[in-house]
Amino acid sequence: MLNVHRQVELREPVLLCAFTGWSDAASAASGALSYLLMKWAGEELASYDPETIYNYTITRPVIRRRRSGRRTIQWPALAFTALPLPHADQDLVVLVGPEPDLRWQACSRSAIELARELGVKRMLGLGCFYAPVAHSAPVPLVATATDRHVLLASTYSKSVLRVACEEVERQCRHVTYFPAYELVTGPQAPDDFFDPDRRNVSRKGIDHVMETFLARCVAPGPRPVGDGKHKASADDLSRLSQLIGAVECEELAAER
Repeated sequence: MLNVHRQVELREPVLLCAFTGWSDAASAASGALSYLLMKWAGEELASYDPETIYNYTITRPVIRRRRSGRRTIQWPALAFTALPLPHADQDLVVLVGPEPDLRWQACSRSAIELARELGVKRMLGLGCFYAPVAHSAPVPLVATATDRHVLLASTYSKSVLRVACEEVERQCRHVTYFPAYELVTGPQAPDDFFDPDRRNVSRKGIDHVMETFLARCVAPGPRPVGDGKHKASADDLSRLSQLIGAVECEELAAER
């Protein structure tokens, strides 16, 4: 079932695991490990025989077309790859691929046996699920994989996302960045744009962001008013419903 291709010497390796499928929303987990495999040269240590762990009517092979026009079949594969990291104190072992359809107990036993043979001291499983997260709020980090304070880690993560948005906007002329985060967290923002916990954006802050967005980025028409004093006509409500349907905000949607 598990075919071992080679033996390598690793320094107290950490085993990182991610399965594609239902626990891998937007390929975030498998994509993170695939990035590590692309960044650092690795050696495939072992792989499962796909005929023994996959039902091809469920986990289907993929046909890819090359630039030459030739088509190739990519069969599902689940493999262990060693990543020696001379610049770090420990090495990595990466397990990534579609989750097995069959023989889960046998797969688990063989994985544990290989991990023991390699001297693995820690195993981390990666996963990702869709969740309603406000795009206007800071990233709600509650734990980190380093010894950095959560405040520093959260600020850093948001900064990285902001730089990524800037790069996309520069490279794609049809993309425009809307500063929702800056509207809420900038020095011009009042204190009541956040709830008393200073972590969640308040309704007033959300209303301000959405009203600004619709005023600057959407064709002229009725604007949502958060204080409830505006009495909209039936046509206004119909138009507003269409606008919000095109540009959804989770908090507003939850309250409709």
